[in-house]
Amino acid sequence: PELDYSELCRAHERYYHPSNSCIFLDGTVPLGETLALLDSYLQGYTRRDPVPAPSFGEVRTGERTEKYYAESPDGENRLILANRLTRPARLKERLSLEVLLHTLSDTNTAWLKSAILSTGLCDNMYVDVTPLPYDCVMKVCFIGVKDGAREELTQAYDKALADILDGELDKERLRAAIRRMRFLIKEEDHGSTPKGIDYLPSVIDAHLYGLEYSETFPSDELLCELEDELDGDYFKRVLRTFIEADRASVLLLATDEAPVTDSVVERARERVAALDDSEKKRLLAELDRCHAWQTAEDTDEAIATLPKLSVSDLASTEPDPPT
Repeated sequence: PELDYSELCRAHERYYHPSNSCIFLDGTVPLGETLALLDSYLQGYTRRDPVPAPSFGEVRTGERTEKYYAESPDGENRLILANRLTRPARLKERLSLEVLLHTLSDTNTAWLKSAILSTGLCDNMYVDVTPLPYDCVMKVCFIGVKDGAREELTQAYDKALADILDGELDKERLRAAIRRMRFLIKEEDHGSTPKGIDYLPSVIDAHLYGLEYSETFPSDELLCELEDELDGDYFKRVLRTFIEADRASVLLLATDEAPVTDSVVERARERVAALDDSEKKRLLAELDRCHAWQTAEDTDEAIATLPKLSVSDLASTEPDPPT
């Protein structure tokens, strides 16, 4: 909140320099012409040693409580539990966890979700896995958390996970989830986005963090390997790894009070203190004038000046498409 324009420019000039970039070409582009074009652009810069990414501090673990703004705060309290590995996660681990959690919580009758909802401590929940290999997190978000239910809900979640480890997994549902993922990979439906653009962030991550490119893209071969693991305890071992990882617990209390930080209030006070009496009077008069204008009823003459659209104003034929 204290960043000024000159600091923003310095940060941009330091970190958004071509020496820190990874140039990604996708498709059947003429390589020679493209490289020449890139060279002509990059010649305007002086080569530097790459700057390491800025540190944003350690990931916070433990419990904390925050407030967030909601127009209708009733029933909107949320509890987020995030278990984060302290080491990079292999692609096989991430995919197996995604398949397992999808199977356990994709519907209200799925085992984990039904166990939680039956407690009556929250109205809904969803489970998510971050796909980043260097920062893999298993996150659950409980929605509509009842007052004072934080500890009891956390205990219910931990018990449900322990019961999963002690019981038998539904291998057929896991197999169906794996095959669904295989189907989606084969379809390669990226909508209107070029496939290369979808792949770009993963390629850059692999480049920046020294990962094998094979660790960024799921393959049919890897998913077939996962299907073979259904005969053993691989899925349970992966789940146990994440259960035992460091956890952050954040209770989000919904409020309809406008979010105003102390720094915003302090800056506003400083600006008011810097005004002289004549400027304060001028601003108050302007505020009164604006309020009177906004609350005054519109006259018939003013309403008559508003433009009106009728059916006859609409074109009856479509224009020819541009060529």
